[in-house]
Amino acid sequence: VAHFLSQSTSNVATPSQMAALAAIEKGEPELKKSVQKLNQKCQWMISELKKMKFIKVIPPEGAFYFWLDVRGLIGKTYRNGDSGSIKKIQSSKDLTQILLEDYVVVLVPGEEFGSDGYVRLSFASAEENLKKGLTRLHEFEARISG
Repeated sequence: VAHFLSQSTSNVATPSQMAALAAIEKGEPELKKSVQKLNQKCQWMISELKKMKFIKVIPPEGAFYFWLDVRGLIGKTYRNGDSGSIKKIQSSKDLTQILLEDYVVVLVPGEEFGSDGYVRLSFASAEENLKKGLTRLHEFEARISG
């Protein structure tokens, strides 16, 4: 039994190896389509993010993530439209927490990468989700003062 388990749990299963080989040998057309779609999303997102007042987009150099410069929001005050609560944004982590809790927008704080004042945004998502997220970011920016 130990011999059987060592072969079935410590190596990539044969069907997975065959699927990987097929992808390598025959997957080029699909890969090109995927890269083209990502490039289109990237360009669209750049043009939309450039419309933001406090957030500046840094175009990616090969990945499917944007770095957003949010230093223009640090020190600003945010007023929640539903509860009326007021929060001062003191870090990229504060910002991502507000966006998550109040707008269901997920960004990664730059502090996690040693770069406070920046957040990371993935554009490897469905276009409908990206549109909702951008709408919510605009709604958020409308509630900033100070």
